[in-house]
Amino acid sequence: MAKTYKIAPRGISRVLVVDVDEQRLRLLREIVRSIGTSQITMVRSPAAAMRHLESFTTDLIVVSGRAERGFGSDLVRYIRSRRNPVFSRIPVIEVLVDPSKKRVMRAIQSGVDELITWPLNIAGFRQRKVKLEKRPRVWIDIDRYFGPCRRRVVDPNYTGPNRRDGQAPVLAA
Repeated sequence: MAKTYKIAPRGISRVLVVDVDEQRLRLLREIVRSIGTSQITMVRSPAAAMRHLESFTTDLIVVSGRAERGFGSDLVRYIRSRRNPVFSRIPVIEVLVDPSKKRVMRAIQSGVDELITWPLNIAGFRQRKVKLEKRPRVWIDIDRYFGPCRRRVVDPNYTGPNRRDGQAPVLAA
């Protein structure tokens, strides 16, 4: 049986942006800055991102889902692996360069909170940030997965077993 946790809403002021491409990194920084966040750290590798997370408080991670090798999803999977409870619950927005069904499912299975695709627009990015602040996803903790609920749509016609029944405790993220 899955354990579910409801994450308490919180503000987002410190953002870590991860992308190997310098131009995309600068563009992401400007978009994040335009939606009211001034404390932005930019890194160009998953290793640099992990070093940052181990040393500094971060409220949101924005990671680019490069077309090659699943760059973003691999980083998110590592963050969600429970190695460090301090940063395993940080919300993650993955920016997909290639929004194919396979890439979207890979990102969701890795544990991203929100997805957005290139080309980016400020309104869509702001909408996802507000959603993370005001209505964070329920968290799931089962043997093979730890992260935000992967269900993106509630199906009113679902007739199978409800394995997530019951009241979820509220956790501060």
